[in-house]
Amino acid sequence: MSSNQNNITNSHRVFMDTYLRQTPTSSESNKNKNDKNKISLKTITYGIDSSMSKDLNSIYTNFICSTLLKNDCVLFGDFVIEFFSKNKLNFAMTICAYGDASFKNIIERDLYGKIYSKTSDNFPTFGYVKYKYKCIHNSQIYDVVIYYLNYVQKIDTSFVKENMILNIDTLVVSRNGMKSLSWLNQESEVHNLDVPLPFGQLVEDISKNTFYINSKIKYFSQLERVLSFLKNGWFNASSQLIKQTQSQPYLGKLCEICHEKIGKNEKTITMKCKHFFHKDCWLETIKHHINNNSGDIINCPTCRKTYYIHEVV
Repeated sequence: MSSNQNNITNSHRVFMDTYLRQTPTSSESNKNKNDKNKISLKTITYGIDSSMSKDLNSIYTNFICSTLLKNDCVLFGDFVIEFFSKNKLNFAMTICAYGDASFKNIIERDLYGKIYSKTSDNFPTFGYVKYKYKCIHNSQIYDVVIYYLNYVQKIDTSFVKENMILNIDTLVVSRNGMKSLSWLNQESEVHNLDVPLPFGQLVEDISKNTFYINSKIKYFSQLERVLSFLKNGWFNASSQLIKQTQSQPYLGKLCEICHEKIGKNEKTITMKCKHFFHKDCWLETIKHHINNNSGDIINCPTCRKTYYIHEVV
């Protein structure tokens, strides 16, 4: 074996030992005291079947998606998450992408005859323009949203926090394949998920229908998106709400928002301060708070303890 091959092998062994070693239990630690060379590796199960490669290939062969990808757009959002969650593509969903503003005219030229309506919103503070297109191809209607960035090679935290509110939004598809998105923070340093294997962690979260909220919930549209995931059975790992140990612990007691009794089949939420409400009453309180532009911190209606909104949805 050549010295170069030896270096590669040693580097790989160091990577495996450093980043993929599973934390042993106390019993495992005792068992392995005399076997220092034994390495226990963490195995991540993604729950993705063999049809994934075929479905992924259809992203690159679909006319609309391939047009975006060949012009260096990067796909993200619900369309991508659905693919990893259900192992299939759903072209009925909105296709979100971001790309370089200098490619806008080229993209629209390549989609000539396919676009039948478009609207735009300008966000000069964040350095991008958001275009919404309705396209039609082979009798299929596509909703496409493209964020044209001035500095696509230096995507920054502000864009991520505004448009990728969930950690799983940073799992993206580019012309070169699938990856975990990296971006620049306010100090112009490259930022990524704080885990050894960002891509693997994102896929694992999606396979378990779990997400974290990356950013402040400032807009009603952001809240609605989070609630839609929760409604479809996803788990908010950022939540600080207390899980109920009984099916009806508050049956017959008064909701401290609407002051009506909690019925047999009515859902409730319990805060860390132990105060409880109808779930619908609490969500309406959050919506009212956001609609009044009151920020991302909300108070318990009973004791006024403060919470971040992402902790209590």
